[in-house]
Amino acid sequence: MKNQNSLLLTPGPVPVPEEIWKAISRPVIYHRNQEFEQVMLSLQSGLQYLFQTTSLTCGMIGSGTTGMEALLYSLFRKNDKVVFTNFGKFSERWVDYAQLSGLHTLSINAEWGNTIPVQAVIQCLEENPDTTGLVLTHCETSSGVLLDIEEIALNVKKRFPGVLIVVDGISSVGATPFYFDEWQADAAVVASQKSLRNPAGTVYFALSEPALDRLRPTHSADCMNLMNYTESAKKRSFPYSPPVNLFYGVIASLESVRQKTLPFIWNEVHANAKHFRTEIKTAGWTTFGESPSDTLTAITSATHSVPETKKRLYDSGFVVSGGQDRLKGKILRIAHYNPIFAEDLEKIRAILSGTQ
Repeated sequence: MKNQNSLLLTPGPVPVPEEIWKAISRPVIYHRNQEFEQVMLSLQSGLQYLFQTTSLTCGMIGSGTTGMEALLYSLFRKNDKVVFTNFGKFSERWVDYAQLSGLHTLSINAEWGNTIPVQAVIQCLEENPDTTGLVLTHCETSSGVLLDIEEIALNVKKRFPGVLIVVDGISSVGATPFYFDEWQADAAVVASQKSLRNPAGTVYFALSEPALDRLRPTHSADCMNLMNYTESAKKRSFPYSPPVNLFYGVIASLESVRQKTLPFIWNEVHANAKHFRTEIKTAGWTTFGESPSDTLTAITSATHSVPETKKRLYDSGFVVSGGQDRLKGKILRIAHYNPIFAEDLEKIRAILSGTQ
């Protein structure tokens, strides 16, 4: 199989359906008129359903990293005390950015592959009553581990109602259960190239009233400040030149999500993950880490070479992700946003077992 026809199984980007490409290829419109206001209305309404919120939603140009940095920059000030759950490459990145920004960071650390218990979060906040915010990575994409956002957020809000809860939902929102309002989150972000099955390049936010109140005073030149985007969103507008055609693609995805319903999609992704994990056990591989997310599976083997297997998969037309940083060469990561058809899964199982 030629590489350009490969099956993309990475946890982002993911294959973009034909109907999304058709939506993206619609004619360009001018973004300072009523037609664009309708685009923004459709986008915001769809995002509210995706996040399960009645709060304000908005989008901006950028990667998932851009989105998280925008949240941290917009919500917190220099020397603010912010607690981070740190259990993989991406949650570690948020700590690094916060330190570069001059925040007073407190990091609750766990070995990559492990999750973080609610008791550790509560203890940290009890010892630091002047904490301003708590940053939670829902799915740590580098290890495939899912954090129990519901348990942590509800317990934190009960005891520390003034702490802003910020959620990295980049690779989880839209594919696994997430209830922004019910779980009392204050800010969350999702990226276009994951569950939304769009090209990379845009990120989307939900912000509670307390979060909106915390946004820093702004200037139009401050394009990383979400205050600009939220104020424009209230008027169904965009502060700069918007990626209108990329919005078209995301709106098409959001309409599909609403038609299928989120519970249907969550169950489908869960079934995809469960079936894949059952199959790889027969090939001499095990799921890496505890509390695995349904959005992807990280796998490891004591008997097979991870780098060689990754290359054999690629040569056979299956593009998967390897490990990052300290997990490089130790795990493979395969996404479950879309089902793997039986024929392909059998080929993958054969390659993993070393029989092909």
